[in-house]
Amino acid sequence: MQADARAEAPVSGSTELTVATAADVLSSELHDDAVPVERRTPAVEEKEADPPALSDDTKITLKDGAELSLRELKRGYISRKTFTAKTQALAEERARFEDLRAQVQHHAGLVAELRQTLDVVAAVLLPQQPDPSLIDADPQLWKDQQADYEFKMGIIAHAQQTARNEVEAAQAARDAEGRDFVHRQLLARQQQQDKLLEIMPELANPKEARRFQEEAIETMAEYGCSVEELNVMLNDWRNFRIVRDLSRYQKALKSIPMVKDKVAGAPVLSSNKRMDRAARSDRAARTKFEHFQNSGRLDDAAAIIAQRMKD
Repeated sequence: MQADARAEAPVSGSTELTVATAADVLSSELHDDAVPVERRTPAVEEKEADPPALSDDTKITLKDGAELSLRELKRGYISRKTFTAKTQALAEERARFEDLRAQVQHHAGLVAELRQTLDVVAAVLLPQQPDPSLIDADPQLWKDQQADYEFKMGIIAHAQQTARNEVEAAQAARDAEGRDFVHRQLLARQQQQDKLLEIMPELANPKEARRFQEEAIETMAEYGCSVEELNVMLNDWRNFRIVRDLSRYQKALKSIPMVKDKVAGAPVLSSNKRMDRAARSDRAARTKFEHFQNSGRLDDAAAIIAQRMKD
């Protein structure tokens, strides 16, 4: 019954604060005042500003306060890089020079030692002049030793002259062999030219020779042959004919489509009418072309071209 009475009792609508509640509120406000503003205020994310656009004229301040443009900094970097590369190259060149100098000094030392050795050997092996004091002490002994010395030196001088003559003769033989080689080359070249003009007399004409050269270079270039390689090939007169025939063959192959179109466009004559000269010529050309298609020979292609030139 008491519980029902409490349930039916009206709810108090009083808004008065108790002492304990007021103390809690005051303590909470004091605590909020002690927190820094940055922590109490929600952080606002700041949008990062776009970096400024850089150009060659953009000024950049260095640590020492100097202001330089980006163009000047680039030039300075390139200059420093070039200077560093040149410095390294110079250091390598100096190292090579020092190595070369050490080798030269070592070689000079070996030459000096060899010369000293030769002087010792010469002093031992070569005859020595007699002591001049013997002229007064024993003139006859001095004369005998002097005569022996002159005899031995004469033999040595003769041997030296003989060796010198042999060296000169060997050099003369080499020179003569070189002249003979050049002469044989000239003769061989003349023979090559005579043979070439015999089989290709048209090359005696400078214009024809120039045309042949241009056609040969163009033809052989299609096979990956350079001008230097072509010159080596044409040292033999027989290769001229090969290059000429190959050039003609290439020309004939390139003219086949035109000949084929011409033959295909020729009028077809019936057997009831007698063909005139032009028709007979077209028929002969068509026959030759068909024969060339079957044989593939260069002579057949040349015959077709010759017939076209006559027409």
